[in-house]
Amino acid sequence: MIADPTSGVAARLTLATSAAREAGRLLERYFGRLREVVKKGAIDLVTEADRGAEALLVEQIARAFPHDTIRGEESGVVAEGESGWTWLVDPLDGTTNFVHELPWFAVSVGATYRGVPALGVIHAPALGQLWSAASGQGATLDGRPIRVNDTPVVGDALLATGFPYDRATSAEALVQPVARALQRSRGLRRMGAAALDLARVADGTFGGYWEPRLKPWDLAAGIVLVREAGGRVTDFDAGDEMLVSGDVVATNGALHDALLAIVHGDRDPR
Repeated sequence: MIADPTSGVAARLTLATSAAREAGRLLERYFGRLREVVKKGAIDLVTEADRGAEALLVEQIARAFPHDTIRGEESGVVAEGESGWTWLVDPLDGTTNFVHELPWFAVSVGATYRGVPALGVIHAPALGQLWSAASGQGATLDGRPIRVNDTPVVGDALLATGFPYDRATSAEALVQPVARALQRSRGLRRMGAAALDLARVADGTFGGYWEPRLKPWDLAAGIVLVREAGGRVTDFDAGDEMLVSGDVVATNGALHDALLAIVHGDRDPR
């Protein structure tokens, strides 16, 4: 099991929680007061808030665990270690929301141990909420245990999805599963922050969520949250390569095959 005493899960979870809260306070100071917004791509944005929060997270992790590898969204690989631990840091998931002063954004701090997602913290400062989980230890929201919901059929489920930054060149393929989800589910939401969508599957708000072509730092923390809350997370082929492919399907478990059918366009009798 990953969460053994020698692997350092507890100490790293404590650090991830405190660092995410501090990064969240930094983001709140910038919220509604941005001076600079830079385009990384046609619609992919970065701000001084992203860079400041990432620098804070990286500095704290590197100081506490100097032998760990750290990968950040804005900086890439900023430290190479030999401990077996790799941190995957998204300092501001939902940057477009943040820029437009929509309070649906989060700090996401995840870590893998020997390649397997092992802990995650997702903090939404504007919502005043923090989700956390570690392998074998369950998942919590603001310190209270959480579980995925028990909705057994898609027709009774609220689903969520997201669109990659290259959506202008792949709109038709993206819209097809959206149309199927609208037809088959109780409702569909597109909120614009993958980490929070995963957190909301873990706490039972959403019955399922899918999105293609995400980055490892978008996914690492949320994968642990959903699994520790009793849910299921796979890639689009029902495998375990989410951090490689970037394609993710996360559900309460009962809806997983049905959501995969929506993604692929297979007939779903439910």
